[in-house]
Amino acid sequence: MRTVSEVPPFTDFVSRRFAVPGPFWSWMIFERIGGGLAYCFARLGVPPAAATLLGGAAGVSGAILLGVASTPIHLVGALTLLLLSYALDCSDGQLARATRRESARGAWMDVAVDSVVIAFVTASLTYALLDGNRSAISLMLGGAFGASRTASLFTSTIIRRDKGGMQLSGLMSHLRTAFIAAIDTPFVYAALCATRLTPPLLETVILGVTVLTAVQTLVSARRHFASRLQPN
Repeated sequence: MRTVSEVPPFTDFVSRRFAVPGPFWSWMIFERIGGGLAYCFARLGVPPAAATLLGGAAGVSGAILLGVASTPIHLVGALTLLLLSYALDCSDGQLARATRRESARGAWMDVAVDSVVIAFVTASLTYALLDGNRSAISLMLGGAFGASRTASLFTSTIIRRDKGGMQLSGLMSHLRTAFIAAIDTPFVYAALCATRLTPPLLETVILGVTVLTAVQTLVSARRHFASRLQPN
Protein backbone atom coordinates (compact mmCIF):
# COMPACT_ATOMS: atom_id res chain seq x y z
CA MET A 1 0.00 0.00 0.00
CA ARG A 2 1.32 3.45 -0.93
CA THR A 3 1.52 6.34 1.51
CA VAL A 4 -0.03 9.69 0.60
CA SER A 5 3.36 11.04 -0.41
CA GLU A 6 3.78 8.11 -2.83
CA VAL A 7 0.50 8.68 -4.69
CA PRO A 8 1.14 8.92 -8.45
CA PRO A 9 0.60 12.34 -10.08
CA PHE A 10 -2.84 13.55 -11.13
CA THR A 11 -1.96 13.26 -14.82
CA ASP A 12 -1.43 9.51 -14.42
CA PHE A 13 -4.99 9.15 -13.17
CA VAL A 14 -6.78 11.28 -15.76
CA SER A 15 -4.72 9.72 -18.56
CA ARG A 16 -6.27 6.38 -17.47
CA ARG A 17 -2.99 4.73 -16.56
CA PHE A 18 -4.77 2.68 -13.88
CA ALA A 19 -8.02 2.10 -15.80
CA VAL A 20 -9.17 -1.06 -17.55
CA PRO A 21 -10.27 -0.44 -21.18
CA GLY A 22 -14.05 -0.41 -21.57
CA PRO A 23 -16.91 0.75 -23.83
CA PHE A 24 -16.69 4.04 -25.70
CA TRP A 25 -18.48 6.42 -23.32
CA SER A 26 -16.92 4.83 -20.25
CA TRP A 27 -13.41 4.93 -21.67
CA MET A 28 -13.55 8.40 -23.20
CA ILE A 29 -15.33 10.20 -20.36
CA PHE A 30 -16.06 8.31 -17.18
CA GLU A 31 -12.73 6.55 -16.70
CA ARG A 32 -11.12 9.99 -16.81
CA ILE A 33 -13.59 11.39 -14.28
CA GLY A 34 -13.13 8.25 -12.19
CA GLY A 35 -9.39 8.74 -12.38
CA GLY A 36 -9.71 12.27 -11.06
CA LEU A 37 -11.89 11.05 -8.20
CA ALA A 38 -9.45 8.22 -7.50
CA TYR A 39 -6.61 10.74 -7.21
CA CYS A 40 -8.58 12.80 -4.69
CA PHE A 41 -9.45 9.67 -2.70
CA ALA A 42 -5.83 8.54 -2.74
CA ARG A 43 -4.64 11.90 -1.43
CA LEU A 44 -7.28 11.82 1.32
CA GLY A 45 -6.50 8.22 2.27
CA VAL A 46 -9.98 6.97 1.34
CA PRO A 47 -9.99 3.15 0.87
CA PRO A 48 -11.35 1.65 -2.39
CA ALA A 49 -14.18 -0.07 -0.50
CA ALA A 50 -15.50 3.31 0.65
CA ALA A 51 -15.56 4.57 -2.95
CA THR A 52 -17.45 1.42 -3.97
CA LEU A 53 -20.06 1.85 -1.24
CA LEU A 54 -20.43 5.57 -1.94
CA GLY A 55 -21.07 4.75 -5.60
CA GLY A 56 -23.65 2.17 -4.60
CA ALA A 57 -25.45 4.65 -2.36
CA ALA A 58 -25.55 7.23 -5.17
CA GLY A 59 -26.82 4.61 -7.63
CA VAL A 60 -29.60 3.40 -5.34
CA SER A 61 -30.66 6.99 -4.60
CA GLY A 62 -30.67 7.85 -8.29
CA ALA A 63 -32.70 4.74 -9.12
CA ILE A 64 -35.33 5.56 -6.50
CA LEU A 65 -35.59 9.15 -7.72
CA LEU A 66 -35.95 7.89 -11.30
CA GLY A 67 -38.85 5.69 -10.24
CA VAL A 68 -40.83 8.41 -8.45
CA ALA A 69 -39.87 11.27 -10.80
CA SER A 70 -42.74 13.44 -11.96
CA THR A 71 -40.92 16.53 -13.27
CA PRO A 72 -37.87 17.21 -15.46
CA ILE A 73 -36.04 18.53 -12.38
CA HIS A 74 -36.47 15.16 -10.70
CA LEU A 75 -35.03 13.48 -13.77
CA VAL A 76 -32.01 15.79 -13.83
CA GLY A 77 -31.38 14.85 -10.20
CA ALA A 78 -31.80 11.15 -10.94
CA LEU A 79 -29.42 11.30 -13.90
CA THR A 80 -26.86 13.26 -11.90
CA LEU A 81 -26.88 10.67 -9.11
CA LEU A 82 -26.76 7.73 -11.53
CA LEU A 83 -23.85 9.19 -13.49
CA LEU A 84 -22.05 10.06 -10.25
CA SER A 85 -22.55 6.45 -9.19
CA TYR A 86 -21.01 5.25 -12.45
CA ALA A 87 -18.06 7.63 -12.15
CA LEU A 88 -17.41 6.32 -8.64
CA ASP A 89 -17.67 2.78 -10.01
CA CYS A 90 -14.91 3.76 -12.44
CA SER A 91 -12.82 5.19 -9.61
CA ASP A 92 -12.62 2.34 -7.09
CA GLY A 93 -10.65 -0.03 -9.30
CA GLN A 94 -8.25 2.71 -10.35
CA LEU A 95 -7.83 3.71 -6.72
CA ALA A 96 -7.07 0.12 -5.73
CA ARG A 97 -4.49 -0.36 -8.48
CA ALA A 98 -2.85 3.02 -7.93
CA THR A 99 -2.51 2.50 -4.16
CA ARG A 100 -1.71 -1.23 -4.38
CA ARG A 101 -4.86 -2.21 -2.49
CA GLU A 102 -6.26 -4.69 -4.99
CA SER A 103 -7.96 -7.68 -3.38
CA ALA A 104 -10.40 -10.48 -4.17
CA ARG A 105 -12.79 -9.03 -1.58
CA GLY A 106 -12.69 -5.65 -3.28
CA ALA A 107 -13.41 -7.21 -6.68
CA TRP A 108 -16.34 -9.12 -5.18
CA MET A 109 -17.71 -6.00 -3.51
CA ASP A 110 -17.51 -4.08 -6.77
CA VAL A 111 -19.62 -6.65 -8.64
CA ALA A 112 -22.01 -7.10 -5.71
CA VAL A 113 -22.68 -3.35 -5.43
CA ASP A 114 -23.16 -3.09 -9.20
CA SER A 115 -25.75 -5.88 -8.93
CA VAL A 116 -27.58 -4.02 -6.17
CA VAL A 117 -27.76 -0.87 -8.30
CA ILE A 118 -29.08 -2.88 -11.26
CA ALA A 119 -31.75 -4.38 -8.99
CA PHE A 120 -32.91 -0.96 -7.83
CA VAL A 121 -32.92 0.44 -11.37
CA THR A 122 -34.98 -2.57 -12.46
CA ALA A 123 -37.48 -2.05 -9.64
CA SER A 124 -37.60 1.66 -10.46
CA LEU A 125 -38.38 1.03 -14.13
CA THR A 126 -41.02 -1.57 -13.29
CA TYR A 127 -42.67 0.90 -10.91
CA ALA A 128 -42.63 3.58 -13.61
CA LEU A 129 -44.16 1.23 -16.19
CA LEU A 130 -46.89 0.11 -13.81
CA ASP A 131 -48.25 3.68 -13.88
CA GLY A 132 -49.82 2.68 -17.18
CA ASN A 133 -51.71 -0.24 -15.55
CA ARG A 134 -50.20 -2.76 -18.01
CA SER A 135 -49.03 -5.00 -15.20
CA ALA A 136 -48.10 -8.15 -17.13
CA ILE A 137 -46.14 -6.32 -19.84
CA SER A 138 -44.55 -4.01 -17.27
CA LEU A 139 -43.38 -6.89 -15.11
CA MET A 140 -41.99 -8.77 -18.11
CA LEU A 141 -40.17 -5.72 -19.46
CA GLY A 142 -38.74 -4.79 -16.07
CA GLY A 143 -37.68 -8.35 -15.32
CA ALA A 144 -36.12 -8.84 -18.76
CA PHE A 145 -34.18 -5.59 -18.42
CA GLY A 146 -32.79 -6.58 -15.02
CA ALA A 147 -31.96 -10.10 -16.16
CA SER A 148 -30.12 -8.95 -19.28
CA ARG A 149 -28.06 -6.31 -17.45
CA THR A 150 -27.17 -8.68 -14.61
CA ALA A 151 -26.17 -11.43 -17.03
CA SER A 152 -24.06 -8.92 -18.95
CA LEU A 153 -22.35 -7.78 -15.75
CA PHE A 154 -21.35 -11.28 -14.70
CA THR A 155 -20.35 -12.32 -18.23
CA SER A 156 -18.06 -9.31 -18.64
CA THR A 157 -16.60 -9.94 -15.19
CA ILE A 158 -15.67 -13.52 -16.13
CA ILE A 159 -14.23 -12.45 -19.49
CA ARG A 160 -12.08 -9.76 -17.84
CA ARG A 161 -10.93 -12.24 -15.20
CA ASP A 162 -9.88 -14.67 -17.92
CA LYS A 163 -8.26 -11.82 -19.89
CA GLY A 164 -10.47 -12.70 -22.85
CA GLY A 165 -12.55 -10.78 -25.35
CA MET A 166 -13.19 -10.86 -29.08
CA GLN A 167 -10.36 -9.58 -31.26
CA LEU A 168 -11.79 -7.71 -34.26
CA SER A 169 -10.30 -5.30 -36.77
CA GLY A 170 -11.37 -2.90 -39.49
CA LEU A 171 -15.07 -2.29 -40.08
CA MET A 172 -16.13 -5.02 -37.65
CA SER A 173 -14.19 -3.35 -34.87
CA HIS A 174 -15.93 -0.01 -35.52
CA LEU A 175 -19.32 -1.67 -35.67
CA ARG A 176 -18.71 -3.40 -32.37
CA THR A 177 -17.63 -0.10 -30.79
CA ALA A 178 -20.87 1.56 -31.92
CA PHE A 179 -22.97 -1.40 -30.77
CA ILE A 180 -21.41 -1.52 -27.31
CA ALA A 181 -21.64 2.27 -26.97
CA ALA A 182 -25.42 2.01 -27.40
CA ILE A 183 -25.72 -0.23 -24.34
CA ASP A 184 -22.96 1.36 -22.26
CA THR A 185 -24.33 2.10 -18.80
CA PRO A 186 -24.07 5.94 -18.80
CA PHE A 187 -25.74 6.10 -22.23
CA VAL A 188 -28.53 3.81 -21.00
CA TYR A 189 -29.03 5.96 -17.91
CA ALA A 190 -29.36 9.07 -20.08
CA ALA A 191 -31.86 7.37 -22.40
CA LEU A 192 -33.99 6.11 -19.50
CA CYS A 193 -34.11 9.51 -17.82
CA ALA A 194 -34.90 11.27 -21.11
CA THR A 195 -37.94 9.05 -21.73
CA ARG A 196 -39.12 8.45 -18.15
CA LEU A 197 -42.16 10.74 -18.42
CA THR A 198 -43.27 9.33 -21.79
CA PRO A 199 -44.34 5.69 -21.16
CA PRO A 200 -44.39 4.51 -24.81
CA LEU A 201 -40.87 5.84 -25.41
CA LEU A 202 -39.67 4.44 -22.10
CA GLU A 203 -41.01 1.00 -23.04
CA THR A 204 -39.24 1.22 -26.39
CA VAL A 205 -35.93 2.17 -24.80
CA ILE A 206 -36.18 -0.60 -22.21
CA LEU A 207 -37.03 -3.18 -24.87
CA GLY A 208 -34.24 -2.00 -27.15
CA VAL A 209 -31.62 -1.99 -24.41
CA THR A 210 -32.75 -5.43 -23.22
CA VAL A 211 -32.53 -7.01 -26.67
CA LEU A 212 -29.17 -5.44 -27.52
CA THR A 213 -27.72 -6.35 -24.13
CA ALA A 214 -28.92 -9.95 -24.42
CA VAL A 215 -27.44 -10.30 -27.92
CA GLN A 216 -24.11 -8.85 -26.84
CA THR A 217 -23.97 -11.10 -23.78
CA LEU A 218 -24.78 -14.28 -25.70
CA VAL A 219 -22.31 -13.56 -28.50
CA SER A 220 -19.51 -12.64 -26.07
CA ALA A 221 -20.11 -15.70 -23.89
CA ARG A 222 -20.27 -18.05 -26.88
CA ARG A 223 -17.06 -16.71 -28.44
CA HIS A 224 -15.20 -16.58 -25.14
CA PHE A 225 -15.99 -20.07 -23.91
CA ALA A 226 -15.61 -21.61 -27.36
CA SER A 227 -12.11 -20.16 -27.67
CA ARG A 228 -11.12 -21.55 -24.28
CA LEU A 229 -12.14 -25.06 -25.36
CA GLN A 230 -9.87 -24.96 -28.40
CA PRO A 231 -6.51 -26.77 -28.02
CA ASN A 232 -3.42 -24.58 -27.87
